[in-house]
Amino acid sequence: MAEPDMRYVSRTPKKVPQGRIVVHNFPAPENSHREHGAGGFRVWTSTPHPNWVRCDCGWAPWLPEHYCSLSSYERWKGGKP
Repeated sequence: MAEPDMRYVSRTPKKVPQGRIVVHNFPAPENSHREHGAGGFRVWTSTPHPNWVRCDCGWAPWLPEHYCSLSSYERWKGGKP
């Protein structure tokens, strides 16, 4: 499978461009809106890829869904989604 087309953004998107998903580097604490750049928190858009899993951390509730890396999710939740 091809590598994902990742594009870092300078601020949290208000909506998701067609054909892309919003991904962050590690889950935010439950029910928390972590600001982009705070404590190393990074956000990007990407094409869908098996390395990204749907995240339910509560960050950016205005987005229909967002994703994080499988390894980050496993560390956060203690297992696979």
